[in-house]
Amino acid sequence: MKNKRLYIALLTVLLLALSGCTNVYHGGLTGSVVDSSTGNPIAGVNVYAYTSKGAYDRALDSYKEGSVFSDSSCSYRATTSSSGAFAFSRIMWKSSKSEFGKDGSIEDVYLIFFSEDYGIKGYDRVSIVSGTSNQSSLTLKLDRKYEWKSVVVSFKEDNKSVSSPIEYRYSYNDGYRDVEETSIAERGSDNLLLRVKKGKSDGSKLTIRSGSVDYGNFTIESDKTCDIASDNSIEMALERKNYNFGPDGLSVRIYYSGGDISPLHGAILKVSVGGEIATEILSIPSGGTIDSGATESGEIVVAGLFRGKKNKGTNKPEVQATISKGSTDIVFSCNADLDSSSPSIIGSVALQ
Repeated sequence: MKNKRLYIALLTVLLLALSGCTNVYHGGLTGSVVDSSTGNPIAGVNVYAYTSKGAYDRALDSYKEGSVFSDSSCSYRATTSSSGAFAFSRIMWKSSKSEFGKDGSIEDVYLIFFSEDYGIKGYDRVSIVSGTSNQSSLTLKLDRKYEWKSVVVSFKEDNKSVSSPIEYRYSYNDGYRDVEETSIAERGSDNLLLRVKKGKSDGSKLTIRSGSVDYGNFTIESDKTCDIASDNSIEMALERKNYNFGPDGLSVRIYYSGGDISPLHGAILKVSVGGEIATEILSIPSGGTIDSGATESGEIVVAGLFRGKKNKGTNKPEVQATISKGSTDIVFSCNADLDSSSPSIIGSVALQ
């Protein structure tokens, strides 16, 4: 009798242990994400899969509008391909019940989708079946939250378009972060693509910045701001700070009074545009041959980039050349035409 009771007790314990056993299962999940309006696939959508409803709810509740969603604690993450497809090949779970015998189980999976252009969306829920050959599939449609707006940025000097490339800085908020970038307006014009909230203005502003970036031959007078949603273009005023006379330089044409030009030997030539001065010492041997950049007719080329402000309302900066030797200065001055292919100043020299 005692042995029988012991046997029944052991059997009861065994049955209770078996009834409380949990098995580990795994299953797959595939799907695709498309635009709700166009039906086109959406690439680059981050997909998070949860087997815990609590973890899914906490992740959704933690999201704040205008932030980028990310959950590093989620064990199952994927990103949609160019065709909008995503796949989880092996989602694992534990269960003490088997809907299809000891080898089969069903699990509910909760999904979160996030894209900066489409925002965040939760999917509650999809059921997957254990076994590598059983893959549940779904198609999710997302509504676009942001769109890309084209804004033309143009640069002008004295209300005239410029043909030079202009390097400039711009800044705006793309809905998630403050963006500050550098761009180049080829031939004085640029087309920016900016992200804005779809359907209505959210007050996003585009600002073209002045200062701190080298604008080549120009400087931007001041910051300027436009409303991205309502304005298709923004025009910037430039102020010239450099004068580039091109590869041929600025020529100084000198006409001599008298045949002997040896007195010019060792004279100093100074060319100034605004506040920038280029200096060249003339080397003219007593035999009368001209060198050091001068031609037989006395034309001396001073090449390079000069700094300084131009005369207000004109495209011609004030240029001055001085030839000095001892206590004698010969000064020439004129307004060099920036539109000319070979700007020059002309004067006569009679140094003794």
